[in-house]
Amino acid sequence: MTNADIRLCESILRDFRDLRSALQMRELEIMSGLQSERVDGGEPVPVLQRVMEDEECGRLRRIVESIEAAVRHLTHPQQKAIILLYFVGMDREQAAMKLHCGYNTVRRWCLKGIETIHEELSEHYPEILKWRNRAVGEALRVLEFEP
Repeated sequence: MTNADIRLCESILRDFRDLRSALQMRELEIMSGLQSERVDGGEPVPVLQRVMEDEECGRLRRIVESIEAAVRHLTHPQQKAIILLYFVGMDREQAAMKLHCGYNTVRRWCLKGIETIHEELSEHYPEILKWRNRAVGEALRVLEFEP
């Protein structure tokens, strides 16, 4: 595993909260706009069905679920270290204090955990990178920097 692989995996873990937020926002957007829409004048389409059929929701849900599944496959100490560092935002020293262990122990748990997560997520990288590129482009447009 190269340093670039490690950095990519770390950045994806740091983006996890944004991914979950994007999924929740998309679901709310669909729910607020489709109260009881009818298809071809027939029966109303349930809102939950629309959320489940939405392509963007499906893509985000697959990414979020794949990250969650990868973290679940870690050992318990690795899970705790990864969650504290990447999801909560602690640094390694803070995590070491919280976990009552040494800095190097947290570092080792994280590195081993990242290697496992990298292997688990490798098939989802194209989708994850596509989402990240779109999110960056949207952020730049909001800030009035057209890419």
